[in-house]
Amino acid sequence: MKKLFLLLLLVCSITMGAAAQKVIKGQVVDATSGEPLIGATVQPTGGGTGVATDLNGNFSMRVPSNVKSLQVTYVGYVTQAVAPADGVVVHLLPGSNSLDEVVVTALGIKRDVKALGYAAANVKGDDIAKSRTSDVMSSLAGKIAGV
Repeated sequence: MKKLFLLLLLVCSITMGAAAQKVIKGQVVDATSGEPLIGATVQPTGGGTGVATDLNGNFSMRVPSNVKSLQVTYVGYVTQAVAPADGVVVHLLPGSNSLDEVVVTALGIKRDVKALGYAAANVKGDDIAKSRTSDVMSSLAGKIAGV
């Protein structure tokens, strides 16, 4: 009898824990073109685990019922907070901030290129993309050496 009571208590607690969460599905798109944003981050404010959007800009996540908003971020876009409703479509506006050139030294300290007392190699993203190897370090080594 005691085992049956414990089993019933366990089942009730599991169902109550599942009822305390809700599933939110939605999509993140560019506000100007309507194109889906791949890899945008959707994070519940107040608790829960965030997710990234798929190839179509879609996301699906479980959030606690006490979550009041979702924070949606994407590089180069303005961060937006939306209500956690099922089927929500988030339209992100492009941001006015741009990424500057950053040099990371061996110790992980960021410096301006002009502030360095030694020569630094300049590798662009296109150079890495054009390399014919799948190993990032090999493609970097080839570009730095001038190959």
